[in-house]
Parts: sequence; structure tokens; C-alpha cells
Amino acid sequence: MVLTVCYFSHIGKVRKNNEDSLLMNDFLLSESSMRFVECFVLEGDKFIVAVADGMGGHMKGEVASRKVLEVFRDKYRAVDDAEGIRDIFKTAKEELNRIAEADRNSFGLGTTVSGMLLIEGKALIFHCGDSRVYRVTGGRIEKMTVDHSVVQDLVNSGFITEEEMRTHPRKNIITSSIMGDLRAGLPELSIQEIALGDGGRFFLCTDGVWESMSGAEMEACFVPKDMSAEADCLRGKALGPGHDNLTMILADVS
Repeated sequence: MVLTVCYFSHIGKVRKNNEDSLLMNDFLLSESSMRFVECFVLEGDKFIVAVADGMGGHMKGEVASRKVLEVFRDKYRAVDDAEGIRDIFKTAKEELNRIAEADRNSFGLGTTVSGMLLIEGKALIFHCGDSRVYRVTGGRIEKMTVDHSVVQDLVNSGFITEEEMRTHPRKNIITSSIMGDLRAGLPELSIQEIALGDGGRFFLCTDGVWESMSGAEMEACFVPKDMSAEADCLRGKALGPGHDNLTMILADVS
């Protein structure tokens, strides 16, 4: 398989630091504020791509996002099913619990995680929180993950629309995350397997990105053009408001 990725991470215009992290196989980027989109190509029989958003309002969100993705980076090669993904989440939570136990000021550190494990012919999409994975087909986007958040519950109940999630006053309240809270057991997770067929294009992002643009504005970036231009279009639209940290990965597998 060949995986082409374009990625970007930025502090935004309001935050004092970037609590987001991203992972592409062995490459892990954390606490970064990039000026431009960067792209590269990987070859192999297994890939992992993921984004993580450290929980704002808690101590050491950037530590949480990096530590969880470090666990995925170190363990993904031995995994090829949903149960293996779940075991990685379990190990990641145990790591955050150790940090919280060693330093009481770190209690409650946590992160969202959304990503994909790509194996020949299939993709395992894993998710906890309100970062997202989209599939891009023919210039149209399909949201492959369902947010664990208060506003998603409101959408599910019919009180608001998908578009209203972006500006709702409770949009930042998530209902599940990987957290160092000294509790055993896992929070609510989503793991699904999809067929890749001949390949596919996927867009992963933290909430700072998808909240910055409507679905139509996002799709407008996916007109026929090269991947770097698509990623740069998304970067520009996300940086416009820039109210939160911004992290994204555009990934094409063939």
C-alpha cells in the first residue's frame, strides 16, 4: 500500500499553547504551530493516522494528547482487529492514570482521540471524544465518527441540526475522553471496520477545525486538485476564525 499524507497543526489565534497532537506511523507531532501544510508519502502493509485534542481547562492537556498517541505509535504494529485497538486504549488510559497518580496537579488530564488503522483491504476507525474522521468520495464528505458530546446528544434528540453544533454554546462539552482520573475501565469508545477496496481518501481533524467551517465550505476544498492544495484550502478556512487549536491530516491510501 501507498499512503500519501498532508498535515497541519497550529495554535490558533486565541490559545496560549497547542494541546493538540497528531500521529502518522512513527511520526508524532505535538505542541506545534506550523506555518504551512507539509506532505509526504509512506509505503508499507500497515499504517496508522490519528489526531488528539488535549482537554482544555484541565492541567497538561498537551501531555495527555502526546502520551496517548505515543502508546498508539508503540503498539499499532501488533494490532489488526478491534480488540487490539481497545487494548491500546486501555494501556493509554493506564498511562494517564500513572501520571495523575504521580502528580496530583495532573489529575483529570485527558484527550480526545480519532484515527484509523489501515491494513490491506480494510480500515479500523477508532474514536473517543469530538475530533472527527471523514471519508472523501468524489468531492463529497461523509462523517465516519459520531461525536461524544452534549451537542451530539442534542442532534440525536432532534433539538438542533448538525450545522448548529458548530456554534451552540455547549459545543465544547464532551461526554467521553481518555482521562487520567484514577478510575479503572474504559470510557465510551467507537471502533468500526470498513472495506477500503482500491483505497480511499480520509480527512481527520480536531474540533477546532470542523467548528471553523460549514460542511459545504469543507466540501468546497475537495474540488479536483492535488492533495496539498486541498489541505491548504482547509488550513486557510480553519485559520480564518482560529478560535481553538487546529490540527488536521488529509490521508490518501492506494
